[in-house]
Amino acid sequence: MTKRKKKLILVVVTARSSYTKFKTVLININKSRLLELKLICSGSAILERFGDLESVIKKDNLEISDKIYFTLEQEKPINAAKSTSLAIAEFSNCFNKYNPDLVMVMADRYEVIAPAIAATYLNIPLAHVQGGEISGNIDEKVRHAVTKLADLHFPATKESYQNIIQMGEDKNCVFFTGCPSIDIAKKSIKKKLHFYDKYQGVGYKQNLNKNFAILMFHSDTYDYTKSGVYMTRILHSLHELKFPTIVFWPNQDVGGDLISKSIRKFRENIKSKYFYYIKNISPDDFLNLLNKANLIIGNSSAGIRESSYLGTLSINIGKRQEGRERDLNIIDIPPLKNAIKNAIKNNLSLKFENSLKYGNGEAGKKIVKILENEKFKNKKRFNKIKFN
Repeated sequence: MTKRKKKLILVVVTARSSYTKFKTVLININKSRLLELKLICSGSAILERFGDLESVIKKDNLEISDKIYFTLEQEKPINAAKSTSLAIAEFSNCFNKYNPDLVMVMADRYEVIAPAIAATYLNIPLAHVQGGEISGNIDEKVRHAVTKLADLHFPATKESYQNIIQMGEDKNCVFFTGCPSIDIAKKSIKKKLHFYDKYQGVGYKQNLNKNFAILMFHSDTYDYTKSGVYMTRILHSLHELKFPTIVFWPNQDVGGDLISKSIRKFRENIKSKYFYYIKNISPDDFLNLLNKANLIIGNSSAGIRESSYLGTLSINIGKRQEGRERDLNIIDIPPLKNAIKNAIKNNLSLKFENSLKYGNGEAGKKIVKILENEKFKNKKRFNKIKFN
């Protein structure tokens, strides 16, 4: 009997957050007897100032097949546009080199549209995870554009599944699998937390056996010039409340440097004993930390999807996540000091049930099973929906 050729799946990771969401998919592809994995890292995922993601990947027994460099400094929107144009050229060369059966991308960051365009023009089938979601920021435009380029879709929620079909995609190519990062969150509940033993940050080590918060605030690219001001307000609010906090550095979006500068300025001038600053930790340890925390504050998508599954209070600031599906654990507030302080004081004692809105923790296995059985096609048609 002739041995069946493995299908080559090329997965693009562009940031620490996309690796968190891709991890269980990558691991299950690597285990598959029918699939071969090529992991391509790019964007902030390979920039040292955003943390050492490569070491995390190696510890997960995964191998980076190639690295794609294209990132310009993100002080202005024009640099994001130029980075994207450079990325299209670099990803085109990469895909031409490996000639994969399928390219897979994640979510909605500006770096994701480049490999999607490159794969499309090289006639390589494209799979998109976490399409169909609604949010603020420029991410929504990118996400929907990638959906229209993609041939296979793996949405994280039922509503996102319906949104993709409403956009004219063939329902036979849309699979509701849940969010792969929930797979990690499901396992993190049972693990012990060894944060300080594994990671070296800056500041005062907080007692993680008592009340503490996670602060993760990114730029809203529609309002990026005020990002640093908003971050300063959050830091001062938590300091005045004397609330122990683990502070994570922002991602690579336009305005991210303004947030980083505000963190440095606050750290140097206030020297608060309530903050511990960290660049990056592994997906498992982050979700373990989130599970143990009393709340997450900021505007990260982790405060929307993973926090809901874990039942962790999430104080969401501003409009970056505007329109995204929510559960009862999420409190939306404007970026004002009084609103921030009141939201913490008034909601800290609330308890929330674990939500399954973003899946039940089996997404990685579901996606890989579909990849094993699906015939990849790069031709698609717009499917009309009949309206009453």
